[in-house]
Amino acid sequence: MASRKSSKKAKKASKARKRTTSVSRKRDVPAITSASAILVAKTAAAAEPPKDRDPAKLSPAFRTKLEAVLQQLAAEGTPFKFDEGFRPVERQQWLYGSGRPTAKPYGRSGPIVTYRDGVTNLSNHQGDGTAGTGRAADCYPAKADGKIIWPPPPMSDPRWKRYADLAKAQGLDAGYYWTKLKDLPHIELLK
Repeated sequence: MASRKSSKKAKKASKARKRTTSVSRKRDVPAITSASAILVAKTAAAAEPPKDRDPAKLSPAFRTKLEAVLQQLAAEGTPFKFDEGFRPVERQQWLYGSGRPTAKPYGRSGPIVTYRDGVTNLSNHQGDGTAGTGRAADCYPAKADGKIIWPPPPMSDPRWKRYADLAKAQGLDAGYYWTKLKDLPHIELLK
């Protein structure tokens, strides 16, 4: 019985494709149903903007301290890899949209990951909003080959605490120690 139902569904889908294709040939436009067009539009609107991994877009004062932290971790045999630094407005707004389904333009379900909207309240990743002024970075433990790993469970892994302590020793703030919203990979230079 189940194969009969799936066979009927397959036939209906085939007929629908043929109708759509024949209509699109007559109009010389691609065959897209309205449901798939909506899905494509939603997917494109929600696409994650790329991370900026160029350390040159960080403020020189912060970059020097970040490099000292990463060099010390590597010397101790617990390398961390720089994964994100400066954030343009679009990326910050995308992150802000997590956990805020009604936020424009990138609202969606999920956990809240930042309280900074990137427009009226800039993240330290953004600095003053121009490349070369970023004052925050996200770094992760890495394997010897440089591939990032997320050690489970995060809070009990001593690498995160060591990373945060070395950042503090450089005069940086570490998301590891935040009480409101823990952000283990995040370190920043306060103003």
